[in-house]
Amino acid sequence: MITTLTKQLVWLDADVNSKEYQLIQEQFRYELEKFNDIHHCEEYIRSRSSDYHLILILHDRFSLQLIPKIHHYRQIQSIYIYASKNNDDYRRSWLDQYTKVNPTKVSTYSVYHIYL
Repeated sequence: MITTLTKQLVWLDADVNSKEYQLIQEQFRYELEKFNDIHHCEEYIRSRSSDYHLILILHDRFSLQLIPKIHHYRQIQSIYIYASKNNDDYRRSWLDQYTKVNPTKVSTYSVYHIYL
C-alpha cells in the first residue's frame, strides 16, 4: 500500500485573518489552515494523521506555549517563528533543543517564501 503525504501549511497568529495577511496567503500553492487561537491550532495538529506533513508558521508570542507540546509529532515537518516587529530576541536559547524549528528569522512579509 502506497501512502500519499499531504503537505499543509498551518498558520497561527492572532491577526491571521487581517487584510495584511490575505495578500500573502493568496500566494500559497498548497492547503492552508489558519488559526488565531492556540488551543484550536494544537487540537488541529493533534488530529492530523502522520500522513500529513505540516509546516507551522507562528508568531513568536505563541512559541513558548505551543512548541514544547507539538514538536514531537511526526506530522510536524518544520516550524517557522516570526515577529511582526523587528524582534531580535525571538530566538531564545530554549529553542535550541527543538530541531524542527528553523533558525532563520522570518519576517511577516517574507513568510510566503517558505511554502511557495
